[in-house]
Amino acid sequence: MVEYPIKIDVEYMEGASRLEALIVRWLYAILLYVVLSLWSIAAGIVIVVQWLYILVLGKRNKGMHDFVAGFFMFATRVTGYIYLLTDNRPPISGGDETRVEYPIKLKVDFEESASRLEVLIIRWLYAIFLYIVMSIWGFAAEIIILFQWLYILILGKRNQSMHDFVAGFFRFSTRVTGYLYLLTDERPPISGE
Repeated sequence: MVEYPIKIDVEYMEGASRLEALIVRWLYAILLYVVLSLWSIAAGIVIVVQWLYILVLGKRNKGMHDFVAGFFMFATRVTGYIYLLTDNRPPISGGDETRVEYPIKLKVDFEESASRLEVLIIRWLYAIFLYIVMSIWGFAAEIIILFQWLYILILGKRNQSMHDFVAGFFRFSTRVTGYLYLLTDERPPISGE
């Protein structure tokens, strides 16, 4: 079986801080969303330019890929933190995973070749189906995140079953997002593995 080019690993940590869950996470999230919002403007422009580059040349530009992948890594860490998958505050950085120790690891392989047909038509048709799956699974994940938050506040630790469900959705939605960000032409599997 060929490995998917966007790999994500989420370490399970049973211990959880009540203070982090109740107050600190939400305050830090405000700062993270400001940085994420500003960075997303630049990333959005680069994605559009990459799309045009692929349409004209039939391949990806490595510099643009790396810029979007760096943004994607930061956004993935922020999302995992907000989803209560870790208490470790995400560093405000993107790029090489070997420079930053963090319990949510993301690796995006660079594929120079790109399909014009995939970029122009197939990706957007498949995206409709992916968003339907993501919406249903995501709704359930949001409910589980709320229960996980209550579980942490009451017991001071994470429930592994709830963590695994949310981590499965997180892996799937991360692959879908990477696919839509033009980081790969390979369609994401409908799986949380």
